[in-house]
Amino acid sequence: LADISQPHLVHSFGLSDRAISTYNAKKDQKIIAHMIQNGGFCSMTQRIDSEEELVTGLSHGYILFWDCDEKNPVGKVLDSGRSA
Repeated sequence: LADISQPHLVHSFGLSDRAISTYNAKKDQKIIAHMIQNGGFCSMTQRIDSEEELVTGLSHGYILFWDCDEKNPVGKVLDSGRSA
């Protein structure tokens, strides 16, 4: 997923390693990695308002919000039709 404000940044997630990584394509280096302990990533997008956080959907129904400056999620919502 190319970053909406900085196209040289690329965000990706792994199904098996439970990690989100942000890479700087210009410098060919990983900037940050976020990890989860339970579940697996199913989807990822980026907010287009002023926050520009990454938003991920997890296999157990949680939606997590990630800030590139923070190691842990900055927000979490459970799909109302699911239970943790």
